[in-house]
Amino acid sequence: MNRHFFFNRHKAFWLTTLFLLFLTAFCLVVILGYQEYRYRQGQKAMAAKDYESAAIIYSSISFYRDAKNQSQQAIYSLQYQQAWASLNGGEIEKAKVLFMDLASHYFKDARQLVNECDYRLALNMIKDKETYKAYLLLRDLGDYQDAEIWLSYCLKPFPSGTVVYLPEANRIAQEEFLALEREVEITLADSSDTGLHQDEYLVLTIRDQSGQVIVKAYIGKGDKVVIHLPEETYSLYAVMGHKLWFGQEDEFGVPDCTISLMDQGESWIVLEADKIYRFEVHAISYYLDMSE
Repeated sequence: MNRHFFFNRHKAFWLTTLFLLFLTAFCLVVILGYQEYRYRQGQKAMAAKDYESAAIIYSSISFYRDAKNQSQQAIYSLQYQQAWASLNGGEIEKAKVLFMDLASHYFKDARQLVNECDYRLALNMIKDKETYKAYLLLRDLGDYQDAEIWLSYCLKPFPSGTVVYLPEANRIAQEEFLALEREVEITLADSSDTGLHQDEYLVLTIRDQSGQVIVKAYIGKGDKVVIHLPEETYSLYAVMGHKLWFGQEDEFGVPDCTISLMDQGESWIVLEADKIYRFEVHAISYYLDMSE
């Protein structure tokens, strides 16, 4: 009886074990089959360029085959798709941010498309007369498309020795300014005295007491300009830069610091860029009486 009981018990144990093994194998087959089914769904979504759905599908089976990598590729592809949509829709800054992130992962041609964004931004800046900003972008593009041609376009010849009167902002018409006997004669300092170089230039902006710009003078090294002004107190703002000149809107881009001038009495006047100075034009003695 004991042998019979032992045999039945042993038989039940093996039957249970076999059943559990079968059940486990069945579950594995079902799970793997489901994962394979989902994996193929992900492949179809990628082929249809439905990258958002593909990313969701692959992330749900992230431990199956290379689903984790495929999910990441789907996310990058979705971002790439969005970046192109932004670029074509005129949202260039937004597109650039997306392409830059993709470029950090070496995704497709994202690095090249960052250049395309900079190129388009630069052309828009030139259109909006933001020449200096455009120059900075184009300078880093090298030989991308025709960037070098546009880079040359950004640089203008400096109008050395020119004095521009702005009659629309004046209380006195331009002709009256030029008829005045009182004048201020200014020379940009010579390199032998101050260490300035051949390609350094100066822009003087003169405002009247109301704050209106009335004169702009463009001076190169060794140039002497004569500015006709009525007797009054003025403010003077001076900026200096080197050979890169971007036109009257952006001027030198970023100006340099210290400027040395000589007035008609051959007195040295040292100005610091980005500071405003006051000076007087006197009826009898035509000199610059400067105060910061």
